[in-house]
Parts: sequence; structure tokens; C-alpha cells
Amino acid sequence: MTRVGVQPRSRQPGVVLIMVLVVLLLLNLLAVTVIESATLQARMAGNQQSYHAALQQAQGIARAIGERLENFPAALPTGLSNCAPSDRAASCHSRTLMLPAAIVVGGGASYRVERRQPERVSLQLSRRSGQPVVLEAALYEVRVTVGGPGRSGRVDIGVGTLVPLSSGPPVTVYWRELGADVL
Repeated sequence: MTRVGVQPRSRQPGVVLIMVLVVLLLLNLLAVTVIESATLQARMAGNQQSYHAALQQAQGIARAIGERLENFPAALPTGLSNCAPSDRAASCHSRTLMLPAAIVVGGGASYRVERRQPERVSLQLSRRSGQPVVLEAALYEVRVTVGGPGRSGRVDIGVGTLVPLSSGPPVTVYWRELGADVL
């Protein structure tokens, strides 16, 4: 006896199960990709934050060096560097570079002042009293590098000074931030 309207059993009873497993596999791959992307973006944001912190520290050190005119000795020959007392690099001509006590320099920071051209330019100005004032112009480069685990930055500042050869303190006449670079 045959029943009307009833189909014989199909030979594909597991096709739905296989299709569901394939869809679940694709959803898992999509979820893993999204999680990896979010993790990478979080790491990149952390690195950017560390870079900006290092850059701000380097800029603060460079500005503190630039505010102390005794860090720019007129006797420093062109091409030579004035470094921090703790800097043991062979390229340091002198190690008298000082920072204010309020500036805290962490590990991995190095800073130096290098004398640039011109070697010696003398300017003669006359005062109202009639006596001439002789000034020596000098250009310096302040280089500060801050590095540490997961963060690094470098700042170069150009500083020009006029130094009275007779007496009196030097005067800063030029200040230019040359560049801030990621190392």
C-alpha cells in the first residue's frame, strides 16, 4: 500500500548539519579577525601614547637646556659637543651641560649641545655712551633623545646666541625647533 502525498526518505539526512557547521566555522573566523584587529589597534594607540610622552619629555629637556645660557659656552670649538656629566660618549668635548633641579631625566635619555657654524662672527655695536660693544654670535644645536621600553623620541633645537666679549651674560637671539623625530 502506498500513501498518497508522502515522499520516500531522502538520502541526505546530514546536509543541514554540515551547512550549520560551515556557517559556524565562518562566524568563528570572523570573530577571531575582529578580535585581532581590536588588539592591534589597542597596541598602536598605546605606542602612540608612549611616543608622545617621550617626545614631550625630550621637548621639556631641550627647552630647559635652552633657558640656561651657560650651557652654550662660547669657547666650545665648532663641531664639538658639550654633554651631560654622566655621558661617557667619546664625541663629548666637555661634560658641563646642566639642567635645572626641577627637571627629572629618566633612564634612556641623552642630551647634548653641539656648536655649529659660524665659528666666530664678531659684531660691533655702539652704545649711547660712545663705547663700542663687541658681541660674538654663535649657533648651537641641542639634541635630546629619550628612549626606553616601548617608547622613544628625539628633538633637535637650534639656538643662536650673542655673547658680549667684554663682560655680561650671553643673550639668546634665535630659537628654532628643527625637528621632532621618531627613532
